[in-house]
Amino acid sequence: MDIQDKVAIITGASGGIGLATTRLFAEAGAKVALAARSTDTLTTIVNELHEQHREAIAVPTDMRNKDAIEALVDSVFQQYGRIDILINNAGQTVLGNVADVDIDQFRQIFELNVLGPVEAMQAIIPKMRQNGGGLIINVSSMVTKMHLPAISAYAATKAALMKPATRKGWPAS
Repeated sequence: MDIQDKVAIITGASGGIGLATTRLFAEAGAKVALAARSTDTLTTIVNELHEQHREAIAVPTDMRNKDAIEALVDSVFQQYGRIDILINNAGQTVLGNVADVDIDQFRQIFELNVLGPVEAMQAIIPKMRQNGGGLIINVSSMVTKMHLPAISAYAATKAALMKPATRKGWPAS
């Protein structure tokens, strides 16, 4: 897929897979919008990309907050007039067996790993349709296929994230 001049929002862009994806997309010529909670880290990454003559903006965003997600989408759309790609990558884990995990921590992880990506899709899909389409990639995890005792909450949220993308007709219908 040619992503030259495509506008891509990458959540969780301050480290790990999100940062690697950001660098790869920028190198391929995409205009990247970096979303994460860590403002200073995002600013450093954007400055690094600008030094390489790459187009990038930082939009500090808490993916557990619907208003922040909508502000992210609106900000990128105002900047570029379109959004071609969404990489839903932001995520976090909570360690502990299901019998012992703090239910409030589980709720926070569920909001970040499942509801945040769904809210991002709901905010972006109308804009993508308006511009003739787009691509959404939800980053899940292989732990959904494994039996590892201390990460059941994380595995459950990543499994839940996979379901919308596997439904027939998603997201067009």
